[in-house]
Amino acid sequence: MNRKSRVTIGVAVMLSAMWSVTAEEVSSVSKNDLTWYFSEPAEVGQYANGDYWVVGPVTIDSITPHFDGSVYGWEVNPVAEGGQGLAQDCGGFDASLVPDVPYTASPGESILKTAPTGETRPCIKTAAVLTVVQNVPTDSGETVFRPPYAGSEKPSYSAANLRTDLLPSYDPVGDVETLEKIEKRYGDVRIEHKDGLLGRELHPADYMDDNGADIGYHNAEASMRFMLDDSVSEIRTALVDYLQYGIDLYHISKLGVVWHDGGGHRPGMKLPIVFTSVMLDDDEMKTYIADQNTFSEDVGIYTGANAGIPLYGFDKGGAGEREYWEAIVTGEGNSSLRDPYGYIDGGTEPGGADQFCCTSQPWKNVVACFYLMPALREVSSDGELFVYAERWIEHGAWAQPDPCAPAGSTMAEYGVSFGPDPENPGDCIRDTDASDGTGRFPDRHGVNADAGHRKSPFITEMWNTYRSTVAASKPIPTKNASAEPRNIRVSVGSRGLRVHVARSGMEVRLSLHDLQGRTLSTRTFLSDGMPREINAPSRVSRMYILSIKTNDGLETRKISFGPK
Repeated sequence: MNRKSRVTIGVAVMLSAMWSVTAEEVSSVSKNDLTWYFSEPAEVGQYANGDYWVVGPVTIDSITPHFDGSVYGWEVNPVAEGGQGLAQDCGGFDASLVPDVPYTASPGESILKTAPTGETRPCIKTAAVLTVVQNVPTDSGETVFRPPYAGSEKPSYSAANLRTDLLPSYDPVGDVETLEKIEKRYGDVRIEHKDGLLGRELHPADYMDDNGADIGYHNAEASMRFMLDDSVSEIRTALVDYLQYGIDLYHISKLGVVWHDGGGHRPGMKLPIVFTSVMLDDDEMKTYIADQNTFSEDVGIYTGANAGIPLYGFDKGGAGEREYWEAIVTGEGNSSLRDPYGYIDGGTEPGGADQFCCTSQPWKNVVACFYLMPALREVSSDGELFVYAERWIEHGAWAQPDPCAPAGSTMAEYGVSFGPDPENPGDCIRDTDASDGTGRFPDRHGVNADAGHRKSPFITEMWNTYRSTVAASKPIPTKNASAEPRNIRVSVGSRGLRVHVARSGMEVRLSLHDLQGRTLSTRTFLSDGMPREINAPSRVSRMYILSIKTNDGLETRKISFGPK
């Protein structure tokens, strides 16, 4: 795509095609019908993603359409805390956040301008950002990413030497996402610097989804799309747009924004940052994202104390047993709370509510990207997330074994016939009537396997076609480079599985699970170049999940013995 189609500048300056834009002195600059007017001609140019920079200090006489006290607002270096000055129809509106014009903009300032929808949610139609710089960026900006629009930290990231050699090059299958859709979705500034409901209200409607689960869905589809067998030149525009989004998210995260509010509003937000850290080969970004525990995938999956496998459920705001049971009995309140006893999937019923509508499939989409692109797993290998996704696909909801008595018809029975056991704090009143099955939801065990909203046909086909290739440790085709031999090989041994770690001197911890997440056997050893075996109880028509933890991180593989 030629960036000329999305941007214009004043005084009849001609723009060249993408990757060859030069700096010019102009009296105004426009994008998405939003225009900055300067008191005198200023030197401007474009970053790699098409957004503008201007050398400052520069006096801005006006920004049109003009802010009228309620709409067409703008802010300088937006922050996570407090309200917003972008549109009155959005929550937390504070007109004092909009500077007066003329405004003298200094280097290190990002000026975010918006246009309204005229509705409450979303209240923003489109947006654009102008970055004020001290000096002309390298290559006039054409090989440089725009600095993050939010906050005062304005680092420069190069788009010249992206690690595209780490991108796989799979033959396309299924309903493939188009590069044009990715460019439209990520080609303009995506407002993400507020969390909660306000953050959702500020998503520009022209190119951003309203619901966070849909955003996570498309984040994964974009990541997977770059793993197909296109040339680097074919994907470059869309890739740069997507990485710009990842840079913004990274720095917004550092401002304190978290993406785990609600049961299913914001899954899939870690993936663009992980993907960007790999493409930029940025160690600081990799270290930061690997250490975070602030994303939906981090807090919505936990290993149940009594189940011994990863379960679904959020621990929100100190909500405890009573809130969990009230949601089940009354149908009101938080529908995504974790089981306070750690036996089964949380929510108002296992495999339903937010677990079905908004999280399980987006999480599976993330895991599919991590599996099919090994470089992503090296940055963030979340074993609980991987095992949960495999379990959801093969088994569905987890509701057994469960000794807890089911809820009564009213909360008057709480602590009497169901809920907390007064004689055993931290545990539940037992179910003593097995006539209808034992536990709270015995009929929900195994429902909705690989089901749920936000299921991507494209990613599902990629998973079904290539997941076994990754599990069998076959070489993964990559762009511009041949795949290096994998460090770990898994094969069938005399008693179960034979694991061969090529590098010596590494502590290796093996753990074999069935598809229900139960641990079958474990083994720990120091690698010396020789293969080791781990027992498998049966090798007839069985599938297992093998977890391998080494100094390089944690990875999981699905292993099949005999016909599926």
